[in-house]
Amino acid sequence: MANLQENEAWVEGIYQLETTDPVMGGPDGIDNVQAKQLGSRTKYLKKGQDALKVRVDGLEQTTDQSLMAAMGQEIVRGMEQAALAFSEIEKTNKFRNQTGQVRFVNRGTRKGCAASKSTTATRNLSFAAGELFANGRVYAMPERLNAAAVPSNNGLTPASCVAYARITATAIELDVSSLGADAPADAIPLYRITVPAGNNSGSDQYLAAVTLTDVRRVEPDFPIAMGSPPAALIAWPFAYQVGNVSWRLQLDLVSCVGSASAADVIVTERASNGARLTLATAADDVVINYQLTHHGV
Repeated sequence: MANLQENEAWVEGIYQLETTDPVMGGPDGIDNVQAKQLGSRTKYLKKGQDALKVRVDGLEQTTDQSLMAAMGQEIVRGMEQAALAFSEIEKTNKFRNQTGQVRFVNRGTRKGCAASKSTTATRNLSFAAGELFANGRVYAMPERLNAAAVPSNNGLTPASCVAYARITATAIELDVSSLGADAPADAIPLYRITVPAGNNSGSDQYLAAVTLTDVRRVEPDFPIAMGSPPAALIAWPFAYQVGNVSWRLQLDLVSCVGSASAADVIVTERASNGARLTLATAADDVVINYQLTHHGV
């Protein structure tokens, strides 16, 4: 008795014996067709299983506990390094490099320009002759009588306004702001005026009850020297630890009226959360960009 000849092949379909099939044995007999088909399938599956077992055995040999532990440690270390990298990027963006902009207004009075209450015009101010400075230069101003009117205050509480000078292309304008308003951005403040409640032309024609407070910035030695130069106290967008002042500041001049450079702005005070910058030039409306660096963070 011999064994059937099997092939390593997946046979599609299993032959169904019919009642009309003859009884026939032998290698090619009809009675052995089903057994050959099933045997070929079994041999095909056995070959695949043996190949898979070889691969699994090899994988088991390379995945011992010590190797798996080492791989786990590497994964954890990689995650820690990635977290550290993101932390360093955030430090660079926030703390190691910071930027901002600051503006210095350099205007005032060199001498004179004192205000007085008019005794001939209703609610008017007169100004003595003097010299103003703005735009990086000095402007001479003659005496100006009845030059600006103080507004009435018909309200129930005191109110304030500001007397100011403004340099235009053709003249020096003198005026008073509305009640509750400051001087315009391009003006030179001279006096802050306090107007009592109910104070108007009917009750106080010559401003007897009105208070003038001198707010002139007087620089008699301008432009050679300034006793109170413009300064700006700037706060860093992201402060460093208290006491950590090892930062560096790079300044870049954006614009100015008059003659100036970045070197004319100096750091006069240092702190962990900001600095005081002082203007050391006669120029006006000086705009500076700053870049703050601190690689010790």
